[in-house]
Amino acid sequence: MAFFFFVRVCRADANVGEASSMLTFESGPAIAPYHPRQIVRMPRAHWADWRSYSVPAPELIHPTPAGTLTVAPAR
Repeated sequence: MAFFFFVRVCRADANVGEASSMLTFESGPAIAPYHPRQIVRMPRAHWADWRSYSVPAPELIHPTPAGTLTVAPAR
């Protein structure tokens, strides 16, 4: 099993406390047949880069490649 996490942006707000949002972008070939937007998936190899800001975000954020996900009806 491959590990990944969904990217979110967090900040503290004086009015509401902690706030966060899941980062999305235009769907890649794996998601586009089902939805026009997708949640950013971050492979484990890039977790430290994302959290430390050591690599610019555009270099880490990519659409999910075709064939990455298995689609099956919900049961």
